Amino acid sequence: MYDRGHYEEHAGLLQPKLPAIFRHYEVRKTDQDNFLHWHEGIEIFYGMGGVGWVFCDGLGFALTKGTAVIINSGQLHRAQTESDCLEYEYLILEPPLWKEAGVEAELWFSCQRKNGDEDMKRLMEAAVRLRESDEKYGWLALKGVLLQIMAHLLEAYTLPEPGCGRENGGHRMEDKGRHRMQAALAFLKTHYREPLTVENVSRQAGYSPSHFSRQFREMAGMTLTEYINMLRCDGVRRMLLTENCSIQQAAEACGFSNMAHFYRMYRRFVGHLPSVEAKAGQR
Repeated sequence: MYDRGHYEEHAGLLQPKLPAIFRHYEVRKTDQDNFLHWHEGIEIFYGMGGVGWVFCDGLGFALTKGTAVIINSGQLHRAQTESDCLEYEYLILEPPLWKEAGVEAELWFSCQRKNGDEDMKRLMEAAVRLRESDEKYGWLALKGVLLQIMAHLLEAYTLPEPGCGRENGGHRMEDKGRHRMQAALAFLKTHYREPLTVENVSRQAGYSPSHFSRQFREMAGMTLTEYINMLRCDGVRRMLLTENCSIQQAAEACGFSNMAHFYRMYRRFVGHLPSVEAKAGQR
């Protein structure tokens, strides 16, 4: 069973009878949105502005206005912006919606089509318009569009078997390997405040330290040490915004023992000094 500490859950379905999550999102360079996570549902990233990447099982897919990236169930992924702000819609089609549509077989889709996808663009933009509609039964029309999107995925993105077309995200990490990495990520999420080494984190995944370090960097796009520092900085940021504590108290509580090192890491991963959050938390 996945540890809910790092399995990303999104509260609030569109409607009780419409098991999907559909929202607009913006990522800025200073945002802490680089954490690997996964879902049970099939997720679609649809670019609305800016330039960025979606990293999925170690591969990167460009996300720009009008492009789509598909994330399969259980795939480890994260979004990253290259511009000042990356805007996108994310749509998560939950398993009950597929079951209701009569699709219960295990699904595996290509993450992206090389030559773009005008049909997906048309459907996603129609879905956005209906989501913003205040008509009483607009959600019912939206459900119809979501079903069309599902049909389009089945027709245009389904792979003959997992592992085909690695360059388009058709590769599939072995389930055992993915579960091992998920166990390590869940461990990091709950233990990042403690002293950590590659040895004790790799032990959670059942890998040797050298193998784990290579695979983690491939998956996360950064070293284990960088990822831990990013988690710690995010913990400090949240503490300063929500708790009555000093910068030093928050830094030490989140695992930093050297304040000079902490300030360097905070500026690197958050984009400014922690005094910004400290002042905001005092208001």
